Amino acid sequence: MTSKGRRGGPSSLVPARAGESIGILRSVSRRSLIPVAALLAAVLAVTLTLPSSADARRKPTPRERAGVARAAGVPARCLFIRVSTVDRRYAYMRIRNRKQSCRRWWADGVVVFRKRADGRWRFLTAGSAIECPVPKVPSRVVRDLRISCVPAG
Repeated sequence: MTSKGRRGGPSSLVPARAGESIGILRSVSRRSLIPVAALLAAVLAVTLTLPSSADARRKPTPRERAGVARAAGVPARCLFIRVSTVDRRYAYMRIRNRKQSCRRWWADGVVVFRKRADGRWRFLTAGSAIECPVPKVPSRVVRDLRISCVPAG
C-alpha cells in the first residue's frame, strides 16, 4: 500500500516522502486529544495535592518547634519533632541521639504533646513502649504520627 492509502490505516504511519516526519498521530484529531489531556492534568493535580501516607506528618513551623521545646524543657536543636496533618494540635518528639551537645537529655522513646487553646503545648504521654490505644490521643493521629504502641495486656 502507498503512503496515500486510507486515513487511519497502517499506511498513515509511513512518511509520504523522504524527510517528512513520521505521522504517528496523523489519524487522531486534536479535538479528541483535548479531553484526554484535561483528564491527565486533573489526575496529576489531585495526586500532587493529596498527602501520601508516607509523608502525612510534617515538620513543625519555627513557632511550633520552639513551643514543643519549651514544653519539653529541652533545646530545640536536640529534638526531632513531627506535627500531625490529621489534627495539627498534636505533635510528637524524640531526642536526637547523635548530637554530643545533647548528651544531657539523651533518652529512648517518644513524647506526645497537644496544643492547648492558649497556644502552649501540653504533655500527654511518653515512653518507649506505649500501650495501645495511646491514652488521650485519637487513633487516626497515632497512625498519622506513626507512633508505635504495644497491645495492652
